[in-house]
Amino acid sequence: MLRLKSVPENDWTEQIWVDQERYLVLKSVFQKKTLFETLTTITTWREFRINADLDPMIFRLVAPSDAKRTNQIQIP
Repeated sequence: MLRLKSVPENDWTEQIWVDQERYLVLKSVFQKKTLFETLTTITTWREFRINADLDPMIFRLVAPSDAKRTNQIQIP
């Protein structure tokens, strides 16, 4: 398990459980202190696909309709 802490405020911590043989994150517990309470988010991963084919749509760039293609960028 890894334990992360914020510095210097110390207003949050995160604990991360990692499978040491496969280097996969299995669980994360994130806690943040607010003025009146402590918020906790727990994430658990149960299904992994290793070396699976990626969806090509993940890397597809969809430019805004008003975008202009250029080879130069004007920097002030």
